[in-house]
Amino acid sequence: MEECALLGSDAFEPLAARHAIPIALAETTLDGVADAVEACEHEHRLGRHGILNRRPAQISFRGDLRAQRILRETFRLIPARWRGHGLVPRSGLGLRIEHRAYDAEQRFGPVEPVREGLSDTPFSPTEALSPAAMA
Repeated sequence: MEECALLGSDAFEPLAARHAIPIALAETTLDGVADAVEACEHEHRLGRHGILNRRPAQISFRGDLRAQRILRETFRLIPARWRGHGLVPRSGLGLRIEHRAYDAEQRFGPVEPVREGLSDTPFSPTEALSPAAMA
């Protein structure tokens, strides 16, 4: 749920609107997930969609603007390979050109999968950070 705190609840609005579904932002505990499912089910029965912020003390509407600025200044969106999906445009994070001196892939070469068939790409946090990638 740290991703939600970073992005803010408003980042998920386009996804809820596009698919006309309720989306609950909740704790990743058994009780939190149960509460989120119950809340989404209730909203769905009423024919409503949108964001249900079940953690308003931790997740603000706009998110952590300072952290978002740092991410924008440090990273750029790049194509990334995802297991089962292949190459997905703008779904990975790469260091911006001005930070290339710190880019391990530039220094050591591309990351290879751990073993054949396990994964066709290294881990990328973008999917968790970008609800638009799920749209």
